[in-house]
Amino acid sequence: MKSHQIDGVRFMWKNIVMISDHSADAASRPEGTRREGLAQHGCVLAHSMGLGKTLQTISLVYTLLNEVHCGNPDFADSIFGARRVLILCPATVQSNWASEFWKWTGRIITQVINYSLMRTSDARLAALRSWNSHGGVLIMGYVGFRELMQYQNVLQELRRYMVDEGPSLVIADEGHTIKNPQTKLATYANMLSTKARICLTGYPLQNKLEEYWTMVDFCFPNYLGSLVDFRNAYVNPIKNGLYADSTTADKRTSSIRMRTLQKLLESVVDRRDSSILHHQLPRKVEYVISCPLTGIQQELYCRYLAAFLGIGPDGSSSMNISGNEKLFQHGMLLATICNHPAVCRKMLEDHRHQKDKASHHHDNSNLVASECNDSGDIDLLAIEDETMDMADIDLKSTVAVQIEEIKTPAYSTKVLLMLEIIRQSVKLGERVLVFSRSILTLDYLQFIVESTGVAAGGRTLSGSSTRKTLRIDGTIPVSKRQQLIDQFNSPSSRYFVFFISSGTGSIGINLVSASRVIVFDIGWNPLYDEQAVARVYRYGQKRQVYVYRLLTADTWEERLFNNYIFKVSMSRRVIDKQTMNRQIAKDDMRKYF
Repeated sequence: MKSHQIDGVRFMWKNIVMISDHSADAASRPEGTRREGLAQHGCVLAHSMGLGKTLQTISLVYTLLNEVHCGNPDFADSIFGARRVLILCPATVQSNWASEFWKWTGRIITQVINYSLMRTSDARLAALRSWNSHGGVLIMGYVGFRELMQYQNVLQELRRYMVDEGPSLVIADEGHTIKNPQTKLATYANMLSTKARICLTGYPLQNKLEEYWTMVDFCFPNYLGSLVDFRNAYVNPIKNGLYADSTTADKRTSSIRMRTLQKLLESVVDRRDSSILHHQLPRKVEYVISCPLTGIQQELYCRYLAAFLGIGPDGSSSMNISGNEKLFQHGMLLATICNHPAVCRKMLEDHRHQKDKASHHHDNSNLVASECNDSGDIDLLAIEDETMDMADIDLKSTVAVQIEEIKTPAYSTKVLLMLEIIRQSVKLGERVLVFSRSILTLDYLQFIVESTGVAAGGRTLSGSSTRKTLRIDGTIPVSKRQQLIDQFNSPSSRYFVFFISSGTGSIGINLVSASRVIVFDIGWNPLYDEQAVARVYRYGQKRQVYVYRLLTADTWEERLFNNYIFKVSMSRRVIDKQTMNRQIAKDDMRKYF
């Protein structure tokens, strides 16, 4: 193990075992009668993506369960005596967790259960009974956990397995998933009786500081006080000093509160940034490439703004954008124009066909929860009918070309650039990952790459037997995702391009066989882009890595990118204690976000 990994295991052991009163009756004893140590609590392992959090966690679990099994007297009446470990994680990485446990521990741990492989209600209940009786590691996706917990008030047996007795230790991989205390996921996670909780995250602060509070509060309840107190003491003063036009007093106050928060969290959050990788891996080079709109994109974009945001081609405005409740819905449509006009056209066409499919029905009589509905992909059904219908009326009369013709790559500079990057990379024998937040964009990009043959050295592909691209998005069953990853990573693989939806495949998977990453579009949450890069730039990478972030100039994407910079800057200041330039004015952030 690397030195930082050994430190990480020790950090988790210290919080979970050494300084916590983990006796089984601790929670029921009056205050002041506890044994030495704090009340049982957990911690956050916030090592950057690619630093081996999985291996550290497996080492901790193995050591803990082995000590209990060997009869260590320190665990004689411990909550860990039941030896039940629950790992919550994104659906995509469940199989990887199971295989890593078998790889490093063999048969030493009683059992490792991949809950997603249980296809029937009876099989899943049987797995829960076995785990409850014999202990071991239960691996469950967040979606499956949320849907399963909905039954705990209906099925008493289930409540006993998951709530009343429940796990001895809970590990939340990609723990930032539990970032909103109002969601069902956060509510159900906090119902788990054990307070021995560990969050694993490479990106603990994504959009706002309140999400950081939620994750820490899950691991160590009330450590940071109430959310209201946290906002007043830290969130507001820290943010007020991060803008380019912040006053000197605000900057000073922000710096003081930031250092106070950092010091407070040192004992429960172990942070290691990606600089460790910089000294141990080949170089990583990142480019942000600003692409101009083509003529047809500009026509579509300006007409849309003129019709719905009151902005004409000359930039004049007759409408206050900050007062527009549908700004982000309009933004999603504008993003499709930035990607390619054909994507926008397809979105409008599909919307007409999918209006009647907007509702999701859940069968309350079946415990078989879907484990593949985990994507953060852009869903056109999330856009209100009114917005889509307005756009349809305006744009369908604007595109003066045939459907067959509108698919040409020449109508988007970003698409042309992507094709050239892939073409040159394949010539060099290097594999490429292409990330997008939109399923429809992925559909188009995969079609155009395969029809032009750039992934096959210039040969136009026909038939699945000769295809040189793979793809993962939220529609791909979890059981098949690891197979696709293994196919791509194989040294003899004939696949050179992997299309991946940012919401589904940017988290927790290993794709070091690739050395080129194309982030095709800009989104609200910088986590997905950072995670996308981390699929390639991690231990095991042998080549120099190149990252291409494509941005459409003078558009909605540029505004999103400014927001992206602000969030990344805040994260690096608060989490990594780095000094960052203040580039965004407070009024600009208020106006658009």
